[in-house]
Amino acid sequence: GNEELFGIEVEAGSSLDGVALKDLREDVVVVSVVRAASEQIPRGDTVLTAGDQLVVAGKPEAIRRFGQRAKRTLTE
Repeated sequence: GNEELFGIEVEAGSSLDGVALKDLREDVVVVSVVRAASEQIPRGDTVLTAGDQLVVAGKPEAIRRFGQRAKRTLTE
């Protein structure tokens, strides 16, 4: 299909900070997680933390929604 790869950083206080990959309800696949300059193979029990650099694959609209979740929002 028209899937793309995109890099996203998890921001502190975002709705992804502290969430395990297995609990994500998104139409994207987390391909890699870079934490403290070390690349990790993501597993279901990998918990996202602020500062993680993610490479995600999916359709552009799904990636856009996922990217919004990675940002800290002031209106929650």
